[in-house]
Amino acid sequence: MTWEFRDQNKEEEERKTKTKRMDSCFKREVLMREVGYGEKQRRCIGEAFFSGLMARERKLVCVTSGNSLFGAHLIKELLIHGYFVRATVQNPGDLEDLKRLLSNEEMGQVESVVVAKMGDLDSLCEAFRGCHAVFHTSSFIDPHGVAGYTVMLLLALFDVQSESYYASPSSLNQVPFSRVASANHKLERMVFLETEAARNVVEACGRAAYIKRCVFTSSLLASIWTGGDSDQNIDESCWSDEDFCVENKLWLALGKTRAEKIAWSKANVMRVKLVTVCPGLIMAPSFPVARNETSLPYLKGGRIMFQRGTLATKDVDKLAKAHVQVYEDMDYGACGRYICFDRIVSTTEEAVQLENALKLHGLLSGDRNAEENDADAMIPARITNNKLNRLLCNAAQRLSCRR
Repeated sequence: MTWEFRDQNKEEEERKTKTKRMDSCFKREVLMREVGYGEKQRRCIGEAFFSGLMARERKLVCVTSGNSLFGAHLIKELLIHGYFVRATVQNPGDLEDLKRLLSNEEMGQVESVVVAKMGDLDSLCEAFRGCHAVFHTSSFIDPHGVAGYTVMLLLALFDVQSESYYASPSSLNQVPFSRVASANHKLERMVFLETEAARNVVEACGRAAYIKRCVFTSSLLASIWTGGDSDQNIDESCWSDEDFCVENKLWLALGKTRAEKIAWSKANVMRVKLVTVCPGLIMAPSFPVARNETSLPYLKGGRIMFQRGTLATKDVDKLAKAHVQVYEDMDYGACGRYICFDRIVSTTEEAVQLENALKLHGLLSGDRNAEENDADAMIPARITNNKLNRLLCNAAQRLSCRR
């Protein structure tokens, strides 16, 4: 007779592990029903989730506000690079936005879509659990645009009688003072919400992520409004002056500045390895025509940016690639801030072209036009993205050596 000795402690541990996995699967199934997945779609996500049990080997990453324009492009790029991607949305209904931005094949490759409120630390911890990195797109306030703060601004600028926006600079003075004052108060609230979201995201990353790494999308606006010498060259060491932003009601710049600063402060406390990417005005082929009004918050003060040589744009696809490259380069020492842009608007002709594309005529060029004598005058650039260019160059060299 052969005696079989059984380790009761081991059996109990295995039972608990099995129960925990079943509970996780059940919770994920309930979530998929809550956000409106059909049976076929739930099955697809379920298969992805079971594969996600090996996420530590497959490098599971989480993208916040995946239903935003930039968030969706970042998900696409991460999938192309072979990452296992989890996306967060603010509300169950936001899933429909994500479905419109991703193809059916791409949706099938997404590990899961999780409802996680930026103000709810516990839900963020649950969303980030087991992830190798968190990509915070900072797009939760205005997922349909790329700048944020749009809804409240448009409420202030909307003319109920004509059902149109005060889009041209000459008509902005027609906006009633009471409406502007109300909008400013609400926009200040948006600044607070964005700052709290940054604090919660970094803390949740420190608490729950498998590897404490965060790639944080800030903005070039967090650097250019220094409030001092207009001839100062802007690089990653520069920060926008908060008092100057408040005085001039540059709410988007204020929100991005405060949010990034609190992210750095919280990262030091939570020992999260943080990098921030600071892009110019994000552009995409479908964006200028379809979403011209969402550029208004970024372009407040746009004429001064243009005159100072700090008005720059960034293609959304290239921005997504830059985020992935910065994350991958964290293994080779990538750290700190990275100013990111493709092109600096440096002539009146280019300013007019941008205005025409966004249907915001006169916002940047003022009374001048491309036919005037100074149209070809080149405004000296006051911003640099040399740090990011060096990173991309070194990454390309490493890739070439591997081949």
